[in-house]
Amino acid sequence: MLNPDRMRATLASTLLGLTIACAPGSESPTVEVLVLTGQGGEAFMHGEGWTVELTSCRAAIEDLRFTTGGEFHERSWVGALRRAVIGDAWAHPGHSAGGEVIGELPGRRIVDWCGTPGMELGSAELTYGDYNGADFVFVRAEEGDGLEADDPLLGYSLEVAGEAQRGDVVVGFYARIRQDEGREVIGVPMALTVDDASMPTLELQLLGERLLDGIDFAGPWAVEGETHEFVADDENYNRLLRAAQSHETYAIESTD
Repeated sequence: MLNPDRMRATLASTLLGLTIACAPGSESPTVEVLVLTGQGGEAFMHGEGWTVELTSCRAAIEDLRFTTGGEFHERSWVGALRRAVIGDAWAHPGHSAGGEVIGELPGRRIVDWCGTPGMELGSAELTYGDYNGADFVFVRAEEGDGLEADDPLLGYSLEVAGEAQRGDVVVGFYARIRQDEGREVIGVPMALTVDDASMPTLELQLLGERLLDGIDFAGPWAVEGETHEFVADDENYNRLLRAAQSHETYAIESTD
């Protein structure tokens, strides 16, 4: 039978090595990666035979972060042993439900998914490694974000407009969503390996069918040939508010 004291000493030694590997002193190589706006304005099928096209889809966001591990990172046997032997105080802030942050594009920006395709958002610094998620924070747009004084996005986090068509029937919709300050979107799907042989360009995509999931374009609010605005606290506004907070509404794809 193994000596319990020797087992604890071995575990502590192993975990100390893992912790040191995560420490700031052991720097990994990094690469600058261009990040663009991806798809968002393409037509898609929705609900009972409706073809939907977004004509406006802009968001005010901050601090796009790229992660590895996700919630499985902390739930793995390594995470469990680290907590049991070393304790939570040793775990650096990157070890969270959203994964370990190993890449970042900091700062505020307006993302326009229905504007010029491939609009540049900036250059992110990514550490060599395997990525499987991304996070960002919703903010409320300000003039300092490069918007004109009369821009309808000012004071809001998301602006969405579009048309839904079925046969000869066309209905329009419009909404401005004000998210809570600091509202995070955690775990946007992403599958990427960054190493000395890869120089990817990334797209932050909006999945329109996910954003509009559950909205009934044949509902009593919809009037043919008119544009209906979803206002705060009505059912469709709340659907958009919640859908915009979901990581499943977005994707990070490499264009390489």
